[in-house]
Amino acid sequence: MHMIDLKIKKSNMNNLNLKILTFFICIFSISAYIQPNDLNNQTVHRNGFSLSYNEKHEQPNWVFYKILPSDIKCIVKAKRKNKFKPDIDIESGSAGLIDYYKSGFDRGHLKPSADESCNQDQMNETFLMSNMSPQSPGFNRGIWKSLESHVRGLIKSSDSLYVYTAGVLFDGLPTIGMNKVSVPEKYYKIIYKFKDGNISTESYVIPNSKSKYSFDKYKTTILEIEDMTNIIFPKYTLSSYLPLNR
Repeated sequence: MHMIDLKIKKSNMNNLNLKILTFFICIFSISAYIQPNDLNNQTVHRNGFSLSYNEKHEQPNWVFYKILPSDIKCIVKAKRKNKFKPDIDIESGSAGLIDYYKSGFDRGHLKPSADESCNQDQMNETFLMSNMSPQSPGFNRGIWKSLESHVRGLIKSSDSLYVYTAGVLFDGLPTIGMNKVSVPEKYYKIIYKFKDGNISTESYVIPNSKSKYSFDKYKTTILEIEDMTNIIFPKYTLSSYLPLNR
């Protein structure tokens, strides 16, 4: 009787081991087909903007946002609080404030905080470090600021604006900080202007340095920006506004 019991128990144990082995084989097989997330193209959607974060360069490939008249004109204005902080929604971790400390570069907004003049929460989100890129002070506080003001002014003659902007990223750029945040040589901005069912565009590529010129000098085409960035920007006959990598 005991011999029979022993054989049954041994048989049951063998079956259990086989099931466990089969389970781990299945898990391994499945994981082999799961592609890891592309950490150099992490898409994050916020209430006021979307971005594609590039871990290698520790900043966005692009930032996209809309501007409506109601974003700029309101009775109660949001207050700029300058509370820069890391973005915990970036899977690989965003750059930090320490990366910019004594670097000689500004934490340059890609979506400007002033474009969220009427929404405090959305203005606060523009101070996340995932929306920053190292900009020379003369550039950030000069020609780039002038271009940002120009873009806001376009809403006066438009129903809405779609804006794409970031630094031009490629291998070999100088870096700052312990996270090796790339310092772009140039920044681009593309503006789609919607009015009465019609679309027109403006686009710029500007060197990351103080300039004595107006931003008008740096007008270019969307095609040239696509060639520089290897990003295909949407054509608004399509349903998606998200750019694609070439």
